[in-house]
Amino acid sequence: MAGEVIDVGAPEIGGYRANSPRESMWAALTEMHSMLWVYERLGFRGLRLPRRLSAEERDQYIREVSDYCRLFPHDEADLPASMADLQAL
Repeated sequence: MAGEVIDVGAPEIGGYRANSPRESMWAALTEMHSMLWVYERLGFRGLRLPRRLSAEERDQYIREVSDYCRLFPHDEADLPASMADLQAL
């Protein structure tokens, strides 16, 4: 899928291609971030209530998710290594 939709925040990148590294990375990271959100709010562990992961656990999750992101077209330098990197995107 391709189109002429321009990112107003970065018009220099041109149109849209669904299989471009930028869009593939965005889709994979959005999916993984959503899974983290759901896990932290709904993921019961036995009888223990859901909880937000520690900063270290969240960073570990992001590092592990990077392996999933490598299955899609991507620029290696753009893969986040921490939650802070992800939030900066």
